[in-house]
Amino acid sequence: MPHQDTALMEEYARAADDLAGRLHRCLETPGSGAALADYVQGASDRRAALAAVRVLGPDVLAPALFGSRRIEPADREVIATALAHYPLDAGGTAETTSLDRVTTGLLHRAEGAVSGDGVAVDDGVDVDAFLRPEECWRPWAQHMARVASCALPGVCGPLVEQARTRAADLGRGVARAMLRRDYRTAARLARWTALADHRAAIEQLNVEAVMRHLELCGSADARLSLDVRITRLLRTRTRREGTR
Repeated sequence: MPHQDTALMEEYARAADDLAGRLHRCLETPGSGAALADYVQGASDRRAALAAVRVLGPDVLAPALFGSRRIEPADREVIATALAHYPLDAGGTAETTSLDRVTTGLLHRAEGAVSGDGVAVDDGVDVDAFLRPEECWRPWAQHMARVASCALPGVCGPLVEQARTRAADLGRGVARAMLRRDYRTAARLARWTALADHRAAIEQLNVEAVMRHLELCGSADARLSLDVRITRLLRTRTRREGTR
């Protein structure tokens, strides 16, 4: 890879970490931090800021979905601009295509919604292209980790159904990632365990202990911290809905 391309990718990665940190702070303290549009407008490099929005995908809508911040028209415009500015090329994977479709679906369904309203995306993901029910748990868990940004409130469909029916495989994936000290993968898979039925087959995995360990070991990783925070919020939401 040419040096210029490497430098550009590093710049985009730093911007994504910065935005992830802002989203995390907003989820920790509702209403805090700059809105998405303010973040992009105030960035020293608007191109990198839009790339960060693109990289984080559906997660940029997390504050609105959890009720921490309202989605404003300017925020919706930023997301639409990022999608248009960095379109998927013909070689885009089924996973990245699915993330795009979920982002677009959430964006359209959130039009004019108040913070915290559920947004159902039941037709935005076609998992047949990259997930098969009979697939061994290791490659399946790797795929699920790559699309973990789809694990958000109100999202339903094949991905969530697979997370529920293969909860034990999620547990295996989290345990393996923790043993390998691959904390980012562990955090991303933990998001799916939060959407899986909390009475299902994750009894062998102490998710709370995993969360505490990730918070201790990954506190300097903004994207990992964002995943952990979203997992905690999802777990609270799932338990609350399960008691109704």
